[in-house]
Amino acid sequence: MHGEAPITEAASAVKFAVSDTVLYDWTVRIHFKKYWLDGSFAVLIFLGEVPEDPSRWSTAPTFVGSHHALVNSAVSQCDNCRQQADLVLEGFVHVDSAIAEQSGLTSFLLRLTFQKTFPI
Repeated sequence: MHGEAPITEAASAVKFAVSDTVLYDWTVRIHFKKYWLDGSFAVLIFLGEVPEDPSRWSTAPTFVGSHHALVNSAVSQCDNCRQQADLVLEGFVHVDSAIAEQSGLTSFLLRLTFQKTFPI
């Protein structure tokens, strides 16, 4: 590994307006330097606890997705790789269905309830 970790994860919601309805698309953005780890790697996303045993990660109920980076492990032998040493890539994992499944939500539509009170 070289220097500080270039991998950052952030959850974001993107608003989509469909007539009078606002829908949100929840994603995790993965932003990284391609050659930082000197080989291919995957970033796994969990909503909740991560199993201690790595062999259970991809089958855990809290595992919601992953992003894979295929990277040449022989950078020193690749002119193109050396020229792109600081290349930053990104990927996205959509987590709407995982949020719905784990929370029990049946819809991502926002419902606002207004209550008018009258003085007695």
